[in-house]
Amino acid sequence: MPLYPAPLSGAQPLVQARRTTTFTLSGAFADIALDSTDVQNNINFVEQTSPTEITAKFNGQYEVTYGCTGPAAVQTTSLRVQKNHAGSIVGSEASATSDGDAENISRQFIVSLIVGDVITLQAMSSAGTPNIAAGLTLTITLLAGEKGDPGGGGATDVNAVHVNVADEIELIAEKLALDANDALILEDSMAGWIKKRVKAANLPSGAALAVLAPVNVTKAAADVGLGLTAARDNHKHDISTAAPGAGAVAVGNAAAEGAATTLARSNHQHAVARGNPVDVGTANNAGAGTDFAAGDHVHAGLTRGAGDFSTFAADIAPVGADVMLLEDSTAGGAKKSVQISNLLAGVVLTTRTLTAGAGLTGGGDLSANRTFNVAANADGSIVVNADDIQVGVLATDGQHGVRGGGTQHAVAVAGVSNGFMSSAMATTLASAVQNTRTIIAGAGLTGGGDLSANRTFDVVANADGSIVVNANDIQVGVINATQHGNLAGGALHAVASGAAAGFMSAANFTTLATLTNVTTVQADVGTTTNSATFVVMGTDMTITPGAGTYLVFFGGDLSHNSNGATIDTCIYVNGVYAPGTRRRYARGNQALGESFSAFAKATVAAGQAIEGRWLTSGATATNNYRQLLVQKIQ
Repeated sequence: MPLYPAPLSGAQPLVQARRTTTFTLSGAFADIALDSTDVQNNINFVEQTSPTEITAKFNGQYEVTYGCTGPAAVQTTSLRVQKNHAGSIVGSEASATSDGDAENISRQFIVSLIVGDVITLQAMSSAGTPNIAAGLTLTITLLAGEKGDPGGGGATDVNAVHVNVADEIELIAEKLALDANDALILEDSMAGWIKKRVKAANLPSGAALAVLAPVNVTKAAADVGLGLTAARDNHKHDISTAAPGAGAVAVGNAAAEGAATTLARSNHQHAVARGNPVDVGTANNAGAGTDFAAGDHVHAGLTRGAGDFSTFAADIAPVGADVMLLEDSTAGGAKKSVQISNLLAGVVLTTRTLTAGAGLTGGGDLSANRTFNVAANADGSIVVNADDIQVGVLATDGQHGVRGGGTQHAVAVAGVSNGFMSSAMATTLASAVQNTRTIIAGAGLTGGGDLSANRTFDVVANADGSIVVNANDIQVGVINATQHGNLAGGALHAVASGAAAGFMSAANFTTLATLTNVTTVQADVGTTTNSATFVVMGTDMTITPGAGTYLVFFGGDLSHNSNGATIDTCIYVNGVYAPGTRRRYARGNQALGESFSAFAKATVAAGQAIEGRWLTSGATATNNYRQLLVQKIQ
């Protein structure tokens, strides 16, 4: 019987998680949060337990694979995988140095994990805070064996024990007497149900049932029964219906034990004395009574019932040194005493007097509510209302002050202060425009009128549509041939030149027709290089097109025979690298091919060449299909 817990439906247990957005790098390694779980087929073996963590649920070997597209920036991007947030797993590191082009970065390795180990993917950049492209993927697969081919129609496994086949264990030879060293197989519920073996000696032991009468337990405290064998669960204990024996010890003595040797029924009674209880005396002392007292007796002192205080003698003239009882809310409600003088601290007594000052009436001591009123003079120059006061009628010129001119009645200053109107102001007012003045809409306008109301003027567009009137401006609409002027040629529509735009001449049209010439070289024959400097790819990727300006395309496929090696391609014009055309292919752990392409605008003189070149970081780079194309554009 296989001990390895086979995965569901024969599939390898795995988790594939992905980041659907870009990830911003920094100068230190940081965990990458993976927000999409694409595959997770058996969480009993491996599970994504958080956006940054994938947890092993089974002891074994796991294959870890990750891949991403690095930033298109001049820097080095580094990735690694951590186990339990510590260090870096050997073989998990990968990096790519870019001169401005996005690089593919990937790694595949094997790691041994136990239950509870956590895997985390991290990344960093050597410069700045560029972004890894969306789509970064991390895959963790448990390397478990899969169910094999069932074989021919009559094939069977005679030694297997199956979870879905009945009457198999019954057919195995039976052992009637277990030995202490005999081994059995079990699934451990405390360790994820993995299979283990257990010795017969370590299994829980049991006891045989006997039909013998049980031995009396006796009255010894916390003792065990004397029976050497277990008793059946349907036996009974005798219960005496007689009164307790004469030698029974009184319950009143602390921790005393009764002397009865038989059990009494639960419905017997204890006598309760109804005598007066003995005074307890000092606090926390035990009472001196030797009998139980009835539950309806009381102890002297304060209770929660009503009417306690009314029985005390009254103190009709308390002094500051007298004390009162309180419960301290800041000390868990503990009862404490407080002096009356401390309660009155900050309290104002009724003997305090409030006096009405100048302009007011009323006041008095605090033995009653008091009112203050403003007192108005009898000359009526002040009026006192219910909630405010105001100036009444001034009784004298002295109260009024200077009635005209001076600082109290100065002439108004425009935009500065109010005041009296001067004679000059009156003259100006007399010359003001009256509202009967009329504003007239002239040519091209409508609206207007007198100044008795706001007036609006509108531009009127002709019905021919040559003018469009908008809310805040006007513009030319659709004009006719007469309004347009010369439709071709002449000063209004002159032929275009190198100095000014204009109409295309017949000669220019003929020249344009010749600009569609395309020159291309291509090859479907494989070629290789191990050069560390740029050389012409396959010796055939070169064109000498003649003087002019050209659109250049260079593309093909690339592969390499060495893990971690790189291949660079670019366009050269007259022996000089064309900026922005460099492309890099970096091989990971698998021999996968990749295509490349680059475009450039190139100006050459007669006899100068345009070339597609390549180099490799080491070993052998291979190309099978390539093309160089130039099209004259000027």
